[in-house]
Amino acid sequence: MRNRDTESGKFISTSEPVVSRPIAIRLPPSLEMKLRKYAGDAIAPWIREAITEKLERIKKQEASQYPCLHGTMTDNANPEK
Repeated sequence: MRNRDTESGKFISTSEPVVSRPIAIRLPPSLEMKLRKYAGDAIAPWIREAITEKLERIKKQEASQYPCLHGTMTDNANPEK
């Protein structure tokens, strides 16, 4: 889902099909103008990509805060290994 058209900069969707119920959001006019400037007519895919990126950052942040819960620490409990 991370593909962008090199000329327009717009996202090219390669993600799973969207079959869920629609979600509506309200934006302040200044944020809506910025969104439309960058996303153009492809607002929904742009927002889906932004949400995906945000969720990935949160997951990485949680993994770095609690590395032992995510299998990133060495096993110090068993010195025989």
